[in-house]
Amino acid sequence: MVKRLIKDRLNPLRRLDNATSALINMEHIYRDLPQSITRSLMRLEKGNFKMELEHKDLDKFTETLERITNRISMALLISSLIIGSSLVIMPNEALILQNFHI
Repeated sequence: MVKRLIKDRLNPLRRLDNATSALINMEHIYRDLPQSITRSLMRLEKGNFKMELEHKDLDKFTETLERITNRISMALLISSLIIGSSLVIMPNEALILQNFHI
């Protein structure tokens, strides 16, 4: 049984059949390719050419960017709270900016 399967797989007629079907598929490609290129070039000349791009791992980049933005925002908020509370605690005489009028 195994010999029969190997014999069938290595049969020259089967390989010829596979090669024939591959050539038929390639014939379709060679026949349609010039028309496709011509259509694409005509659309490009008219300005109707559209292209779709797929971004890989864009979601991961977006998540990382959001995390970084959140950390920077939190750091700015905490630093402003520290500076603001320091200004509230300081006596009025120690404020450097009190002599400047806006």
